[in-house]
Amino acid sequence: MSAYERWVAEKYEPVNRCIYCGSTDNLSDEHIIPYGLQPRGGDWFLPKASCARCADITKRFEGLCLQGTLGPLRTKLNLKSRNKSKTSVETSINYREDGRIEKANVPIDDFPMVCIGFDWDAAGLLRHANPATEFSGTQIVRYPAGEIEKVIREGQAFKLGRVGQLEFARMLAKIAHSYAVAKFGEGAFEPLLPHLILGHDANAPYLIGGDRSGSPLSSQSVLHDVYPQACDVNGVPHLLVGIRLFAFMGMPRYLVVVGKMRGSAVDRLRTNPL
Repeated sequence: MSAYERWVAEKYEPVNRCIYCGSTDNLSDEHIIPYGLQPRGGDWFLPKASCARCADITKRFEGLCLQGTLGPLRTKLNLKSRNKSKTSVETSINYREDGRIEKANVPIDDFPMVCIGFDWDAAGLLRHANPATEFSGTQIVRYPAGEIEKVIREGQAFKLGRVGQLEFARMLAKIAHSYAVAKFGEGAFEPLLPHLILGHDANAPYLIGGDRSGSPLSSQSVLHDVYPQACDVNGVPHLLVGIRLFAFMGMPRYLVVVGKMRGSAVDRLRTNPL
């Protein structure tokens, strides 16, 4: 396990309306980084910012990512969980020589510390491409040297987790949108992400993609990194949010197009981009 810096989260005033649908009923706090990706002792949220209906929607796709894709890593890093920590991971081993597939329960201490992500092309809007539902790029798996070899012998394949690109993209969209509202306020931009977050739109690659603008700076002590950027698209200033989850493991960066910027928000961001 890598030692990352102590988590420091900003505090925000209550929004008092759902940042996804506008409802003012049954509001709860909205975690900017999902609760299950936050370290114990830190909490980063936007007060009274999600209605019960929208919270149920976001909880479902976040759950698929946090359990199926990142579950073992979260447990090994002792990140927050509302459930009792698992002591083992259900997986399968594929014996390539004879094609056998065996179910296995691997103790969490023996399960490799791996992180799954994606090396995607830039968001379609930034490349002047048409809206699309299929991502272009490759899956990324990062792990310390020797971790995989602890459990996989020659001639075997080992299931590390379930991967859903759309669910992962919607989680990134939720992080970006809630972060933008927290930092700049709802009036600072015309939002583009709520329809995707709520499942009314599947054109995730049009607004969400990778950032290959250069080699990421060394982030050996950073758990997650979230930051704003400004970008002109066809002469119109847009607000982007960069996200790098599990930066200390060398995971890729993502850029999410949040919306068209309004008024003084453009000058604020360009004057003080971080």
